[in-house]
Amino acid sequence: MSVPDILTPIPRQWFALIGIDFYMPGTNRQDDQGLPISFPSLRGCVHDVNQVKDFIEARFPNDSRITTLTSTRPEDGAKLPTEEATSWPTHNNIIGLLKKITCDAVPGDLVHIHYSGHGARVQGIHRGEIGLYKALVPLDMGCGGQYLYDVEIKELLNAMVDKNLTVTIVLDCCHSGNGARNFSNEPSDPRGISQIDATEIAQTSSSECDTDRRIDIRKLQDWSTLAESPESRVGRGFRVNTSDAPGFELLAACRVDEQAYELCYDSVWQGVLTYNLLKSLKTGVNVTHGMLHRRLVALVNGSSNRQTPDFMGDSQRYFFSSNRIDNPSVTPITVKKLLNEQYLVLDIGLAHAMLEKNEFAIYPWYESDFSDSSDRPRVRVTEVWPLESKAEVINIGQLASDHPIEPGSQAMSVKSLVLGLPVKFSGYFSGTSRCKFDQLREEIKSCNVQHHLARLASCVTLVSESDRGAAYHIGVENDHYKLLDTADRPIRHFPSSMDPKDFLHSLWHLARFKMCRGLKNTNVPKNLIGKFTFELEVAGEPVPPTTTRYHLNAGTLVNLRFENKSKMPLYLTIFDFGPSWHIEKIYPVDADYRMVDVGSSVSPDGEFEMFLPDNWDPKSPDPIDCFKAFITTHPSSFHPLELPRLSPDGNAPKGASSYTGFELQGLLKDLTPNTLKQLEEDASNTIGRHVQVSNSCRGTGWVTAEIEVCTKPIMENVPNPDDYDPSEEFQDCLEYNGLKISG
Repeated sequence: MSVPDILTPIPRQWFALIGIDFYMPGTNRQDDQGLPISFPSLRGCVHDVNQVKDFIEARFPNDSRITTLTSTRPEDGAKLPTEEATSWPTHNNIIGLLKKITCDAVPGDLVHIHYSGHGARVQGIHRGEIGLYKALVPLDMGCGGQYLYDVEIKELLNAMVDKNLTVTIVLDCCHSGNGARNFSNEPSDPRGISQIDATEIAQTSSSECDTDRRIDIRKLQDWSTLAESPESRVGRGFRVNTSDAPGFELLAACRVDEQAYELCYDSVWQGVLTYNLLKSLKTGVNVTHGMLHRRLVALVNGSSNRQTPDFMGDSQRYFFSSNRIDNPSVTPITVKKLLNEQYLVLDIGLAHAMLEKNEFAIYPWYESDFSDSSDRPRVRVTEVWPLESKAEVINIGQLASDHPIEPGSQAMSVKSLVLGLPVKFSGYFSGTSRCKFDQLREEIKSCNVQHHLARLASCVTLVSESDRGAAYHIGVENDHYKLLDTADRPIRHFPSSMDPKDFLHSLWHLARFKMCRGLKNTNVPKNLIGKFTFELEVAGEPVPPTTTRYHLNAGTLVNLRFENKSKMPLYLTIFDFGPSWHIEKIYPVDADYRMVDVGSSVSPDGEFEMFLPDNWDPKSPDPIDCFKAFITTHPSSFHPLELPRLSPDGNAPKGASSYTGFELQGLLKDLTPNTLKQLEEDASNTIGRHVQVSNSCRGTGWVTAEIEVCTKPIMENVPNPDDYDPSEEFQDCLEYNGLKISG
């Protein structure tokens, strides 16, 4: 053991467990219609806390600093809970507990907060400003108590983060306030009310939550704002400057437009989230927040559509730890549900560029090593729906008995095909070129018969020398393969290679980029047409769209703004398709998607600085970034679309992504007309089939919106202005037909 190891203290674990079954009776609250509000007592919240406490004591027998605040229902009809008043979950007791933990903990310690009880929406006053808040409901709200607002919780958590504490908060409560929906006849209780509390309340005093922070109330419309984690991110072609991540993770029982429920499990009532959380933690020891969230979504939402667990924060951090996973770039697909012993549903569909006949290896939900798929069960996609896919088990695998396929299992691609880019060999032939062309042909044939390399064989479609339908030419210079345009001019910064397989890897990367870039729903639901706006802003003002694309000088600071004009919540993810053939998620940075409520608008935190890549020169075409928004009517993760940069030095990625095949009806103009027509027919038939099975496949609505930005140099910064030709057409794969804003 080294000296630093001896001197480094072991982080301590602090637990604040809050469970409220009994709510004191009273009717001194009213909604915006003047009707009285009361909070009915619950049945499983104290049991939640007791079960979590038992689990923690078993997991950390020598290091568990646990404090509980509970309110148990009295059996004799009394008007007070059975616990001593010092252990009641009142507003002051909850704040006092969290402040005490912040005071007693030392930098590096871990804090876990678990709340089970009612959640509510409140029209309230905080520091003189009126807003619609989300709030936890202490036991005495009906008789003079005070809500614990989201702004207060955020301030308390920020104080912990400022002290370098690692924090996880679990909220097993409603945070939307919408009425319960009767999806089944199964007995259940919602942990929330259908009304908005509009009772005039006193302003929260600074003594109750002392902080110098000023909260922007306009951004605090749901629990997701507690864990918004803006990060300093650098993209190719733009740069965003924002504050550091907050350092805490939030796991919520449901989305903003849903309610959290408690059910009776083996004759004992318990919260649906807490029950499945403990069930998962007992089977997976070293699991990340991301693994756990995907598992919970599959368990909770797969069996019922009533609630969908939500997560914001660092998905790569291990639960009960400050450490992060070693391979954060790998994010698998999730098995959403099992239809029977032969078929299952994956959480990826047409909107994610899924294709029938792709194959996946299945791993346990808690697995982090995906290096060997030889003994894993395998599935093949048989039907593709808008946001999901149906897959058939084709090989049970030798490890299936120890690790059976279940909801939340992870799927990693083992066979994925792309539609080949139409290419032909350059018209200039020398003896060396012909030899290299023959080698490339043979490599394509070899890859075609090797299961794990089939995707490389599919990335190009060789056309005859006389065919004018080719999108690119392939040439040879100094024994290196080079990608050329149709006029035999080299595609700038595309990696050349002596090895045919390496060159095919680069071509596959280009083919995948173009397919994802061309994703478009040709059957947009009527409830999404004209129901949102997606705008570019400069200096806080929207920029009128041009007939082609936006042209901005290097150094310009921009932002994006999305507004939901529909009558339902929409789910938003924004990517940057950059000039280095990369696809990077830029919003949200801390979650798979962001829910945008009815009538609300959102923007990424901070601004994006448009800049020229380091390898830009005056003879290069101006870089173009396409900001592409994916909008859905149901939550869906678009992480499979992410693609690393294609380095011009020849170090092309070798398919590290979890999903490596992308093909859909919205391919770009370089596809041959007959092939494109056939794809559109196939996609139309697929969507038609989905409409017929909509009862078994949740979520049919998705649409995309795009904003293209061309970054221009500032002329005084160009060394040789005579070499710069602003009229030069962009020769490579980023030439499109102009600005397109869907919706």
